[in-house]
Amino acid sequence: MIVTATEEIRSFFPNTTFKDFTKFKAFMDSATLSNLLPVLGTPLFDELSNKYKDRNSTPLSPDYERLLSFSQRTVVLFGIWEALPSLNVTINESGGLTVTDNQNTVPASRDRFLSLLEATKRQAYDAVDFLLEYLENNSVKFMDASNEQLWKKSEFYFEQTGLLIFTAIEMEQAGVHLENKRRQFIEIRPMLRTVQNMYIAPPIGEETVTSLIKRKMDNLLTAADKKVLPLLQTALAFYTASHDKTKTAGNTHGMDSLEYAQWGSQHLEKAMQLMRGDVANYPDFPANRTTAAQTKPAALNQEAFFLLGGEPVKRTV
Repeated sequence: MIVTATEEIRSFFPNTTFKDFTKFKAFMDSATLSNLLPVLGTPLFDELSNKYKDRNSTPLSPDYERLLSFSQRTVVLFGIWEALPSLNVTINESGGLTVTDNQNTVPASRDRFLSLLEATKRQAYDAVDFLLEYLENNSVKFMDASNEQLWKKSEFYFEQTGLLIFTAIEMEQAGVHLENKRRQFIEIRPMLRTVQNMYIAPPIGEETVTSLIKRKMDNLLTAADKKVLPLLQTALAFYTASHDKTKTAGNTHGMDSLEYAQWGSQHLEKAMQLMRGDVANYPDFPANRTTAAQTKPAALNQEAFFLLGGEPVKRTV
């Protein structure tokens, strides 16, 4: 675990006076397993944990110091959010719930408590966004012995990268604002996948989508990809906004569902125009497969065989 002292909690949640860390340990451990581990992945989490344990004898590098700070912020805020409803509630011997009251303090009002709960939740999800943004831009700094990026081994990374849009930040860059980025991106991710399978993959080819995502994951985007991918991401974002029944995707353009769909269609068509005829970069684009197939008979006709009756007859062109 990477949060083991009250001083670390106060670094990210300063309005606390408690001194006994054991009261919060269970919440911090739970937040670590539920909210940090899926994002970092086991390999990177284990590496960070080991460096954290050995920090007194072997100081952390600046990169791991920064990763630790982003990670601890995530754990502390989610841990406090989980702890707030039950901090002064205990279960007595008969199984009933009791509330501890201190005569030297005045309990917070219900409104203040709910405001704090909501603010802490929002800050916790923002902390995940900051962590993800840092990992996206700096994952090459955290390598294993075989020189592979540790973050790319996480389940979260591969779950996200099954989509043309990896993160909430990319969703916003594509033109659709999310009020609470991380939380809403999780909510609309199933819709993103459905829309990608229904509207993007059929006209450009599933193989094209898969290849493009792989090049993106491997940081091997071509010059053509860097023009095509933003158009496809915008198409995916706008199509998703047109279908989003929960309205989690913020409407910053003042458009209705039909207008979002029209914008999505326009961007998809622009991307297809760029891919059409570019066999070198997009060989699995449906129109390009047809073009490639049409060139094969000429080569094969140099030595063609025809069955006349029973025996094959070789024709020389």
